[in-house]
Amino acid sequence: MTPPAAASAAAPPTRWLTAEQLGPAFDDGGRILLLENHEVFRRRPTHRQKAHLYLVALRQRARELGDRGALHRVRRYRDALTDAALVPGELEVIDPPSWAARRLVRELGASILPARGFVTGEEQFAAWAAGRTPTQLVMDRFYREVRERTGILMQGGQPVGGQFSFDADNRQPPPKGAVSLGLPDAWQPVEDDIDAAVHAARQCYQAVWQRMAPVDRGRLLQKLSAKVLEHADELTALEQRDCGKPTSQAAADAAALARYFEFYAGACDKFHGETIPYQNGYSVFTWRQPHGVTGHVIPWNYPMQIFGRSVGGALAAGNCCVVKPAEDACLSLIRVAQLAAGGGKAKQLAFLSRVWGQFRAAIAHPLLSPLQSFTDQHLPQDGAVAHILGR
Repeated sequence: MTPPAAASAAAPPTRWLTAEQLGPAFDDGGRILLLENHEVFRRRPTHRQKAHLYLVALRQRARELGDRGALHRVRRYRDALTDAALVPGELEVIDPPSWAARRLVRELGASILPARGFVTGEEQFAAWAAGRTPTQLVMDRFYREVRERTGILMQGGQPVGGQFSFDADNRQPPPKGAVSLGLPDAWQPVEDDIDAAVHAARQCYQAVWQRMAPVDRGRLLQKLSAKVLEHADELTALEQRDCGKPTSQAAADAAALARYFEFYAGACDKFHGETIPYQNGYSVFTWRQPHGVTGHVIPWNYPMQIFGRSVGGALAAGNCCVVKPAEDACLSLIRVAQLAAGGGKAKQLAFLSRVWGQFRAAIAHPLLSPLQSFTDQHLPQDGAVAHILGR
């Protein structure tokens, strides 16, 4: 029988991959450990789309690895690695790209493999930097030397594009004495704008959508589903740029949006009331009617999916919709509204209103029926519900 110590020593190590090491170059086929740490974003200022990209990439990689990978949500990397009883002896890492992570794995006694994922090794950079003064340690110079030596982004001995770097163009100072760059201010609505949006949706509801046969509403929703599929690549690119998602996730969101509209297209003529048994001589039944104009506050992280599941259902039930997308992730929904407006009667499907800074005014409008969808970080949800119920 093999002694426990020998069996433990023979066990293959588990490799911890950081969020910067998720590509195939960092995976040699063994066990993989992934750590999702939200506290890092609280301690260190991070753009939320970058944080979202990191988290989505970690979770996607965990799904791809299957049984070979493990994803844990942790508060501190040190505690997680120590609690896993992998150090010292059973944890290996590819030298991380951050100084803090490098110090940590060395303190824990992990087995450290050489850094990967770079065109040049650290030894090559150290050799280039040796003997240079601090003012000579300019990254552009190293970058140029590597390109000339490797031929990367070179054509006929010259850099692609005619020059090695465009940093000088990017670092132009603002005009002297100017208080702005001459760009127009971003549009900011006032309450009158919101009132106009709600009244437009209400007029659409009373004149067209309410009077339309459910089967015809379904046909228009089906046309919009087909339009979304036709423009899926375009919507994927917009969602990817706006939300910081991997292409695969953004494409899945576009497909889900089309499927929501397809599903609700078939549901338009399936909304039935009920006949309720009662005393002899009486007929008792329920009759379902649309609210009229519904409000939808769409978050930044899944715009197309949440738009499809909430707006699609409201439209199928016979409502018109006023939509407030997230200020910094609205491009895909604006494009969907344009696709709807370009489909003949499909322009009656939704009235899209970007109501930056006027959230309370939007949900408090007297002609706006129930808030069907709500996600917002600036107003607590319980406060929003109380605000709606109290009017």
